[in-house]
Amino acid sequence: MSKKKTNSRSSKGSGYSEVYISSQAYFLRIVLFLVILFAIAGGIFLGVRHFFYNSKLFEIKEICVNVKSEHSFDENLNKLNEFYLGRNIFTVDLKQIQVITKDDFPQFKEIEIRRNFPNMLEFDIVPREPVAVIDSVGGVVVDSEGIVLAVGQSMEEIVMIKGINFFLKTPGKGDRIKNGALSRALLLIRGLSKKGDVDTKNIDFINVHDRNNIQLSISGVVVKVGKDNFVRKIDSLKEILNDPELNIKDLKYIDLRFEAAVLSFR
Repeated sequence: MSKKKTNSRSSKGSGYSEVYISSQAYFLRIVLFLVILFAIAGGIFLGVRHFFYNSKLFEIKEICVNVKSEHSFDENLNKLNEFYLGRNIFTVDLKQIQVITKDDFPQFKEIEIRRNFPNMLEFDIVPREPVAVIDSVGGVVVDSEGIVLAVGQSMEEIVMIKGINFFLKTPGKGDRIKNGALSRALLLIRGLSKKGDVDTKNIDFINVHDRNNIQLSISGVVVKVGKDNFVRKIDSLKEILNDPELNIKDLKYIDLRFEAAVLSFR
């Protein structure tokens, strides 16, 4: 009786061993299969990556620039072509390009860049618009925020600002001019432009030499504006200029510094 029990136990232990060995073999086969599968997938990935990053199909052959402006972009387009033509479209970092482009082209107000597969980079650009030229160092063209767009250049179709001089340092392209008198002059230009009834093309100049009394000349008539309350003063100026019974050529100057505008006739 005791021998039979011992044999029974041995037989049972042997069965467990066979099951364990069989389970291990199955597990190893699964691991080996997964290793092979990952190796194949990795090889495919590296092959595909090598194709996309090295194929001439994805070399940038064209820079497309959509400019939301009437200004010519030829010179700037040539610079972009020099920077990016021939590069692989997948290796370019769009965010980095955006930062670099803003540094290289400060005259751009907004820039959006996207890949247009297989071989084109597309730029959507909103340029800064020139609104005034400072009558100094041959002309300093600025936008409405005081960003310098050009130096040594004059533009007849925009407002001239007098009374600002650059004694110590001439601003460079892309610099922001921090000058209180200029800020007030640009604020005045924005206000006149928004109202619409005062065409900035009729402004001969704005003189900010006396920072407490900004003056502008409209069709040869001096307008004394002061240094603040531009909204009220622009409204008052608009009423005067649109008065059908008043010929502006008969005026010597308009003084808006008081509650009621003062008109001086020739």
